[in-house]
Formats: sequence, C-alpha cells, structure tokens
Amino acid sequence: MSKGPKEEESHMSGTGFPNSPTFKPIFDELREEWKKEGETKGKREIAFAMLRKEYPDEDILDITGLTKGELQELNKNVILEQQAGSREMQGVSRAFESLSQNMIE
Repeated sequence: MSKGPKEEESHMSGTGFPNSPTFKPIFDELREEWKKEGETKGKREIAFAMLRKEYPDEDILDITGLTKGELQELNKNVILEQQAGSREMQGVSRAFESLSQNMIE
C-alpha cells in the first residue's frame, strides 16, 4: 500500500543528519592542514623569489626554514625557468633579425 505525503514525511524526520558539533574535530583538523600547506607554499614562493635574485642558499634556508632538498627542488625550477626564458629570447631575436633582413631587401 502506498504511503501518503504526510506519512512519508514523518518517516523521514527520524533520519536527520548528525549534529554539526560531531564534525568540528574533522573541520579543525582540515583547517590546520590547510593552514600548514599555506604557510609552506608562502615559504616556497619567498625562496623561489630569493633564488631568482641569487641570494645565497644558506640565507634562504635560514630565512624560510625549508630543507636543503626542498631548496634544491626549487632551484631546479628556477634553472628551468631561466632556460625557457633564454630560448624564448633567442626566438624573438631570430624573428627580429628575419624581419630586419626583409626590411633591408
């Protein structure tokens, strides 16, 4: 036999969600994890900028608190960035030379 809307509604009312305070420890743990991730990201960004400006590794380690391994990984990224920029500049230079040659002819 089919239940009417009122009967089904009363049946559903007993199946509520858990009380929100039961989620508080989970949210607190996630908040702490995200906070630490944000702090680490900020330190890495500062170290990356310092590497670009060629600060000594020891100063970067002292200021940011990163490990030598983390700094080495960032340094690889800086080197790759510099190489990519160098290749891009070479392409611009070749394009400019080609344009200049065409204008002369």
